[in-house]
Amino acid sequence: EDEARFGRINNLTRCWVPKTERAEIERQLIREYTYAYTAVCPQTGEAYSIISPFNNTSAMNTFLHEFSSHFKHNRIILTLDGAGWHKSKDLKLPNNIRLLFLPPYSPQLNPVENIWDYMREQKQFNNHIFKSIDHVEEHLQQKLWQWGGGGGT
Repeated sequence: EDEARFGRINNLTRCWVPKTERAEIERQLIREYTYAYTAVCPQTGEAYSIISPFNNTSAMNTFLHEFSSHFKHNRIILTLDGAGWHKSKDLKLPNNIRLLFLPPYSPQLNPVENIWDYMREQKQFNNHIFKSIDHVEEHLQQKLWQWGGGGGT
């Protein structure tokens, strides 16, 4: 499981245009963000995601509750990093989920990091201008569904 921030600050990257034209890309520096929480099974590739306006213990509790309900007949070992909201005393762990923490500074061991790399590097969000945070969330939801990480809200 991992979280990623997506927002209205766009990253300018290279793009293809006909030889006779010049690329014109707008730049946007609006600091509005939303967060994707995603868990993926490394064996099957099955994924589950939610989009939240917050990245904190309360949002993590919502993710765990919905994830647990979606996979209520499974016993789950959820591998995650050591973010503060992953270890909070206010974290409410469902009965069918156990947490396994990765060693510090080892994002390469988390398969969800590959999802974020793909979504950011494959121009899923680069060179895009979003009119509102709702448009960011719609685009994020669409990309998560295309990838196979849909399931939550």
